Amino acid sequence: MDQKSTKNINFGTDGWRGIIGFDFHIENLRKVVVAACQELKYQYFEEVQSLKVLIGYDRRFMANKFAESIIPYVKASGLEPILAKTYVTTPSCSFYAKESKILGALVITASHNPYYWLG
Repeated sequence: MDQKSTKNINFGTDGWRGIIGFDFHIENLRKVVVAACQELKYQYFEEVQSLKVLIGYDRRFMANKFAESIIPYVKASGLEPILAKTYVTTPSCSFYAKESKILGALVITASHNPYYWLG
């Protein structure tokens, strides 16, 4: 993988999105997951007193595999991952996190973007 493709992490108003295999790949995903875990812990631990983080994913190409691949990074961040058993919507993940009083959720999805994107 060339240096340029590992630096293409661009956040928009609803998070990070990228083209699968170009700027959305495991190296960039790892960086974003570790940063997100640190931020979740910093911002919300005192409020919820939980280290549990839901990992959700949509029906896009390999989204479930990317979701599984981030489990070690969530654990290495000192958090307790909960992997969804099937694809799920982002609002469902948010609702579950709030109702269950867990730290938060990480969702592998590209929302309204074309099929070859993930984020």
